[in-house]
Amino acid sequence: MKVTKADLKKHLLQEGCGQAAGEIAEKVIGWITDNIKAGNTIELRGFGTFYTVTVPAHKNRFNPDKTVDERVKVKFRPGKSLQGKELLKK
Repeated sequence: MKVTKADLKKHLLQEGCGQAAGEIAEKVIGWITDNIKAGNTIELRGFGTFYTVTVPAHKNRFNPDKTVDERVKVKFRPGKSLQGKELLKK
């Protein structure tokens, strides 16, 4: 199942966050995005950590004549509550 930003807004509204739920979701996601773009690490205790990794330029493994430019990737390391058997329990 895919969960979207609209689903988050709807959930916040149902949980009683009022009409500002959509604006709150936008601001939180925008804040996380801005900090990741600035190279900061976002640590949400109990949930996980978003961090960036620089991937160096390298040869394309399918076409060795071409090279892939250096780029920055966003990675996620899950917190303890998302690791192991607890995640599999429903």
